[in-house]
Amino acid sequence: QNSELELHFNVSFQDNSLVYDDDKEKEPNQRQLILHALILYMHEERGMSYRKITKWLKIFL
Repeated sequence: QNSELELHFNVSFQDNSLVYDDDKEKEPNQRQLILHALILYMHEERGMSYRKITKWLKIFL
């Protein structure tokens, strides 16, 4: 009995570079520092949960 199987799939990958590799970078870069400050502001000053902040960042970044 001969049979064929065909498989199709898509792979996507996104790297927001929110962490740094000690071997490559000695300090966080400017984007990481700005995002950190924004997240702290949204959480501490605006009272947003980290889940809501994540959703907001996915829309606007």
